[in-house]
Amino acid sequence: MYLSEITVKNFRLLKDVSIKLEKDITLIVGRNNSGKTSLTHLLGYVFSDKTPKKLALCDFSLRCIDLFKKIALCKKEISSNRIISLSKKFPKIIIDIVIDYSENHDNYPVSLLPFILDIETEETKAKIRAVYQISDPDKLLESICNYPLE
Repeated sequence: MYLSEITVKNFRLLKDVSIKLEKDITLIVGRNNSGKTSLTHLLGYVFSDKTPKKLALCDFSLRCIDLFKKIALCKKEISSNRIISLSKKFPKIIIDIVIDYSENHDNYPVSLLPFILDIETEETKAKIRAVYQISDPDKLLESICNYPLE
């Protein structure tokens, strides 16, 4: 069993990235500010056995922060009910992880059972999705008004 693919959306420098991983070894290389550290931090959050970390505004991609800022600037003109309605459309940080268990096909790990929705005898991959989203839109918009973007 191994991690065969990772897709990340809206996390720091990773706006929309998909990476296929090799079974034995995968080397992540790139220029400065290309997202290598962002990827390792996100994987640490997802695979940590500690209490889940609360993500901060700075964990969203810059495109998302710009959108939040635009909404925050309009907050005075928008009703609270409308903000709650808009919050459903706020960007989310999404990570999709594909686990290949082809070598354990007949005896796959019990830990994968919650992620296997359809038992297909030929299927040897499990896809797991973690979504981080805004839990308190008013608090977020308030903090954005004080967030230095320059």
